[in-house]
Parts: sequence; C-alpha cells; structure tokens
Amino acid sequence: MAKNLSKTASARTMLLVHDLNQPVVDRFMSQAAGKVESVATPGEVAVRASVVVTMLPASPHVLEVYMGKGGLLEGVDGDSFVIDSSTIDAAVAKEVAGEVAKKGGRAIDAPVSGG
Repeated sequence: MAKNLSKTASARTMLLVHDLNQPVVDRFMSQAAGKVESVATPGEVAVRASVVVTMLPASPHVLEVYMGKGGLLEGVDGDSFVIDSSTIDAAVAKEVAGEVAKKGGRAIDAPVSGG
C-alpha cells in the first residue's frame, strides 16, 4: 500500500508511514519514491495528516493502532478522514468509526481481501 501511495507523493503532498516492524520501514524508506517520511507513532500520523489509511492484519491490531498508547485517536480531530482497509470484524469497524466520530473526524471501512 505504502509503495503505491508513495508514487503519488509530490512537492505538495507528503506520505507519512508508520509500522511496528522497523526493518520493513527502513527498507521501504531506502527505496521510496516521492516525498515520504517515517514517523514514530500512529498518533503522529493523525496529527500531521488529514487523510489516514490503515491496513492491518486483524481486529486486535486495528484496536491497538487506533486506541492504544500513541494511537491514531490521540491525533484525530475535525479535519481527519480515516480509511481502514483491514478485513476485520464489523463490530470492531463500527467501534473504531464511532471513536473517530467522537473526536470530530470521519471514518470509513474499506476492507480489501487477501485474494
């Protein structure tokens, strides 16, 4: 996902990336095209970006990235538009969207399959 999005980064648009697997981030950053920056936490992504795309393996990961310490919800505000492309339990997607809405942001569930 980040590789494809980096192709659209330009002088006016910055792609911010975060992943718990730092070696993967480091490898991506060494090969990234466009204007790309690695950040320390999901919350920092939300503070600095008006549009956030997440794609995570399962519901527990989504809950941690959004609601855990340093999570996205720490930076979500009325200018935030969050797109979660994880294929997760519908109840978790609704819970996360509700929490984003409480912070004034907008959220959509846009899952993709692994197939």
